[in-house]
Amino acid sequence: MHDLSTFTAAVGAGLLIAAWTPSWRVPILAVATAQGALHLVNHLFDVGAADTRAAGIGNAVAIGISVAVLAWLLVLARREAFA
Repeated sequence: MHDLSTFTAAVGAGLLIAAWTPSWRVPILAVATAQGALHLVNHLFDVGAADTRAAGIGNAVAIGISVAVLAWLLVLARREAFA
C-alpha cells in the first residue's frame, strides 16, 4: 500500500506543477490518464473482491469518472499545446 501511495503522491505533485507549468501538462496528464485507466481495469476485474459488491462497483465508477476527467483535460491540453 505504501508503494502505491508514493506513486500516487508523485503523480499528484506532477499534476500540481503542471497547473502552473504549461510544458508539463500534456506529459503528466498522459501519465496520469494511463495510470488511472490501468487502475480502473484492475478494479473492474476485482469488483467482487471488495468488502461489498456495491463498494466494488462504486470504486470502479469513481475511478472511471476520474479517468474520464483526466482524458478530457489531456485532450484540452493537447489542443492548447499544438494550436
